[in-house]
Amino acid sequence: MAPADAHTRRAALSLVAALWALALASCGSTYDPPSLINKLRVLAVRAEPPVLRPTGNTTLTPLVVGQDEPLCYAWAFCPFAWPKDGLYRCFDPRLLQPVGTGATATVTPAHVLTSLAKVPEVFADLGVEMPDGLNPQRDPANAPAVELQVMFKVATLQSVGGTCPADVAAWIEAPCVDREVCVAGFKRLALASSAAAVHSNPKLEGLRLNAVLWPDDLTPTVTPYRGDPDETFLGLKAGAISLLPVWSEDSLERIGASLDPGASGDRNESLLFSWFSTAGDYKKQRSFDDIPDNALLPPGRPGPLRIWLVVRDGRNGVDWLSREVDVQAKAGAGHPLCVLAPGLDGCP
Repeated sequence: MAPADAHTRRAALSLVAALWALALASCGSTYDPPSLINKLRVLAVRAEPPVLRPTGNTTLTPLVVGQDEPLCYAWAFCPFAWPKDGLYRCFDPRLLQPVGTGATATVTPAHVLTSLAKVPEVFADLGVEMPDGLNPQRDPANAPAVELQVMFKVATLQSVGGTCPADVAAWIEAPCVDREVCVAGFKRLALASSAAAVHSNPKLEGLRLNAVLWPDDLTPTVTPYRGDPDETFLGLKAGAISLLPVWSEDSLERIGASLDPGASGDRNESLLFSWFSTAGDYKKQRSFDDIPDNALLPPGRPGPLRIWLVVRDGRNGVDWLSREVDVQAKAGAGHPLCVLAPGLDGCP
């Protein structure tokens, strides 16, 4: 290829790349960030404990946001459930065990054992091989860990005609007609074959706003994010709020020996933080325990703004907290928390 041809080709490729980037930017601007809460959503389901045991119950509590209307719930245990045809389905209806219709649910050993007792027959009928973790011929000590599912469905009372469905199995298997007001999903839980396999949820102990510990009963006043490059706080543009999770180090439990052949220490859980709010945006949608900090970018419109922080430990353990700020065009001088409570940890 002649030099002139190469130059022309590079110029054409650069133009295509620029147009593609512009198209992506234009398309991206039409989508809400994943952190924005503007419809019914289930941000997490906390199980206590976050495992299923042969003895002892497990209580499930959902974090449901985005709706102030009365809600209907359905819960069902199914060893194997997954998305199929746009729906969450139990592997076979014979395995589904209704658990309840309350805002929380308690899974008992009876739910688990009744369902698991049917697994060999169902798998034999369908010609499917039994999972090693549930195979009675396999030594439990050497069998791989098995994760089972608890299915759930949440919808506004109005969307189901004013009366919550009583038939859990029928309703939980039916599709959500309007996903703005109906959410279906499942919570994974490991089947603990021994006491050593039982573990706990991580524990969020608080949140720091611009380096000051933020009590849950204080609503600070903040200004909109202006993006002024000449005015920063902690390296953030003016109006951005620095947020730092605080968690219990004791809740980072040991998983096992380190996978690094040259290391002699333990391998512990790691934390993933997910950020949500009713308006505005974040510098990061997610952060991790090695670099957990984030920044909230408040919107230009005034009014209250609710935020949620959800933490996961990678082993079905979950915790969360929530705070509220008041966005106003102008705010008083000083730290937004310290003007309300000067004695807070971190105030000058």
